[in-house]
Amino acid sequence: MVEPAQVGPHLTKCAPRMPSRRRAVLRTTTPALACSLDHARRDFLRRRRADWEFMTENRALYLDLLKKVLANTIYEDPAIPNPVFERQEYSTWARSTGSDWPSVAHTMVGLTRLDNVQECLERVIAEGVPGDFIETGAWRGGVCILARGVFQAYGITDRKVWVADSFEGVPTADGDSHPEDVRLGMHAHNEVLGVDEKAVRNNFERYGLLDGQVEFLAGWFCDTLPAAPIEQLAVLRLDGDLYESTMDALVNLYPKLSVGGYVIVDDYLVPACRAAIDEFRDREGITDEIHRIDRWSVYWRRGAWWTANRPRRSPAGAVPSGQAALRPRAGGAFFTASGTTGGAGVGLAGPRSALSRMRMSSFGFISVSGGSIRPAVRMYAAATVLSLVAAIWVSLRNFCAILTCLVRSPSTPGKFRSTVLVISHGWSMTLRARSRKNATGDGAAPLCRWLRRVSADRADTVMPCA
Repeated sequence: MVEPAQVGPHLTKCAPRMPSRRRAVLRTTTPALACSLDHARRDFLRRRRADWEFMTENRALYLDLLKKVLANTIYEDPAIPNPVFERQEYSTWARSTGSDWPSVAHTMVGLTRLDNVQECLERVIAEGVPGDFIETGAWRGGVCILARGVFQAYGITDRKVWVADSFEGVPTADGDSHPEDVRLGMHAHNEVLGVDEKAVRNNFERYGLLDGQVEFLAGWFCDTLPAAPIEQLAVLRLDGDLYESTMDALVNLYPKLSVGGYVIVDDYLVPACRAAIDEFRDREGITDEIHRIDRWSVYWRRGAWWTANRPRRSPAGAVPSGQAALRPRAGGAFFTASGTTGGAGVGLAGPRSALSRMRMSSFGFISVSGGSIRPAVRMYAAATVLSLVAAIWVSLRNFCAILTCLVRSPSTPGKFRSTVLVISHGWSMTLRARSRKNATGDGAAPLCRWLRRVSADRADTVMPCA
């Protein structure tokens, strides 16, 4: 037990091992109180971690139940016959893949596509991709309800959910329409596909998710989307079925999609929709990889090529002129390397600064949330190698200093004890060496002579032993 009068010197010897703020507190307290504070801190961190795990588990349970209720896999309502799935009885496979038209459920996209929507939203939230969510073709509003539920579960209050629909079904395909739209003839099913806006609002209210973060765009896409008051999008979901509806949504909304945002195409298997997607991608030079969700739907993530082709202002500021945008990897962090001669700076295009998107460890290891580019990787790799070399050099120097200090200890027959306190670059270590033989014995004579020469050259770097 350390007496109160000895608390200061006792803690000063151990001070380099603990943070400065905690050391300052412990200098004025007793060891018993210091132990109590340490236990309180650990207990606080333990409770905080338990609360976080509890909240994460509850969020997952809520969103999983929300998807099951939206698809009505709980009560298994019968299906409405459609050109793809003509059976009326409930089918687990059809409800999972979105092949049937439910008679009661609030969405017809199926659980697989609902999982995809949740995954995309959680990714843009985690990586800070700015923008709202929009679905062009909402039917009964199930997907938009899920998007609003995700924002609610994560406490997001600065993103909106846009419900864009005619609320009358699909446009009638006549002689002036695209040939694929005429051949598809989806307007013949408007009795099922047309759901009025009031019914969709009531569905939001049943889930308690109708508030100021939900906006409705009622009307044909060619009339509502060009003048839509949407500033930025993080997830763009297309469910218009027809060529013209899909093309109207892409032309008017894709320029508002943030770098790192997602485009989800619900009806890519439909020839009319696929023709619009392929034509738009070819015309705009979009080369981002298309990923398949199920046999009906696909999605892709917008790369940084748009920043180079069409500079626009983001919440973090305008894209500087003279910068070349580089295509990211699948992770989602997007960098721009300075295009000026001799420029060595690397900037981050997006809502966060480079410092907020990177985490550096004590040895210089840097992890970037998302993808990276080669110049940045080279720079970070060089910093990492230099840090490791410096750490190894300091370790070897400290080791030599300890050996030198031991050899310079007064040699006495029998036992001796020497305590060395070596402080270098904020490191502290206490070495207690015991030996039963003379340090200058026959076996150690060559090493002792070499260490004495080293100590004579670097006497200022070695602390004398007591």
